[in-house]
Amino acid sequence: MTIGDSILLGILQGITEFLPVSSSGHLAVAQKIMNVSQPGVNFEIALHLGTLLSIFVVLGKDIRDVLVSLKSKQTQRLILFVIIGTVPAAIMGLSLKSEISEASEYLPMVGVGFLVSALFLFMMRFASNINVKMNITKTIIIGFAQAAALFAGISRSGMTISSARLMGIESKEAFRFSFFLAIPAILGSGILLLRDLSTEAAADGNILVMFVGAVAAFVVGIGALLILRRFLMRGKLHWLGFYCLAMGIISLLI
Repeated sequence: MTIGDSILLGILQGITEFLPVSSSGHLAVAQKIMNVSQPGVNFEIALHLGTLLSIFVVLGKDIRDVLVSLKSKQTQRLILFVIIGTVPAAIMGLSLKSEISEASEYLPMVGVGFLVSALFLFMMRFASNINVKMNITKTIIIGFAQAAALFAGISRSGMTISSARLMGIESKEAFRFSFFLAIPAILGSGILLLRDLSTEAAADGNILVMFVGAVAAFVVGIGALLILRRFLMRGKLHWLGFYCLAMGIISLLI
């Protein structure tokens, strides 16, 4: 892999990991129509690290507020909700790993995933800011929405944010909780990948390639998060449903 390839893949990861357009779905389509192969495990871990760091930058204040108020009941409640919301994806990811992997290679299934993402984004047009508070039931629903996004084509951010908004949770809190959930999700996938870590990182130039890809994912990820938050606050996120609809149709027609 060249430096140019690593930058391109880092940019793609940074954009599609956070905007509600499904990074796994894009990779599945790219593999089919452009003969793009899966990046190495080490490189994939590097990209995950880059996108994870971008969350810490954009949500830095919120994360600091949590860390300095661990003794408060409100913070403990938030941490509990994040744990509960992570459980469905953890169970599904571990128990259906092979099925999820096989589904990502079957493009019609990926197309259906994109259409599901489009549907939930379009439904956000009818969400209202009635400022409903998070509770256990809503957390579990959002957790299952995140678990559904393990299938290629279904967007994690799109599913978690839209399900929160449709239950009346206001935009700022929906964004915040979605990406608090993303931290253990990305960490978990990185830990699973560590099992397949190889010695390819020691090969000539591979460390530089991984570093450049991670930096690209980090920088673009920050921009994607800021764009996502702006679209959400302005009530325009449903427009990205048209993009997912187009990707779904393309996937089904290939």
